[in-house]
Amino acid sequence: MILRPPALAWLSSSISRDPKWNGSASTAEIPGRRPGRRPLVEDDPGEDNEKRICRSGKRDLAMHAIVVIGRLAMFASLCIPLAFGQSRPVTSAEESEVLKVEDAFRRAKLENDTEALRQIVADEYAGMNQYGARRNKAEVIELFRTFKLSSLTRAEADVRIAGDVAIVMGSQTEVNPAGKEKLEFTRVYIKRDGRWRLLASTQLIPFNY
Repeated sequence: MILRPPALAWLSSSISRDPKWNGSASTAEIPGRRPGRRPLVEDDPGEDNEKRICRSGKRDLAMHAIVVIGRLAMFASLCIPLAFGQSRPVTSAEESEVLKVEDAFRRAKLENDTEALRQIVADEYAGMNQYGARRNKAEVIELFRTFKLSSLTRAEADVRIAGDVAIVMGSQTEVNPAGKEKLEFTRVYIKRDGRWRLLASTQLIPFNY
């Protein structure tokens, strides 16, 4: 049996109760393949259809990103006072350890190494990509059995650690079947049995890109 700190238990139960995170979402990697979505803007008869779809899609994705980032921020704020008490000084060695796992996650996706993903990703994992598709651990592993990235490079990353929780925020550039995309990401890692595991991840395309 795995014992969870209160904040981690709260996040896991919140995700499992939310129908948006229960695996029913489409795994489409191309924008627009999200049937049943209601547009967030009213149609303008004089506006080009392609521009209208693009404008509505950007606002829709922005709302998803706000929800996920908000949950991650709430989780991080709860971890410190509820689960770990007084924080201890973070050493550069600890930050390097987290970034090492972050880079292993990048390589595993790039090389379609599903066994490495199985070791890195926590069982309670919940993630959302830049198109709003949500996946759990099993879905991420299944995706990267066949989904091929031509390139995936990290430009920068900032690490924050509180007890056994680490948050990594940064930017990366990937070349996927949809083309070349610059992405911003936020990932949450937890430390179990001396190893950092990926608990949550979200990434989005910056508006100024």
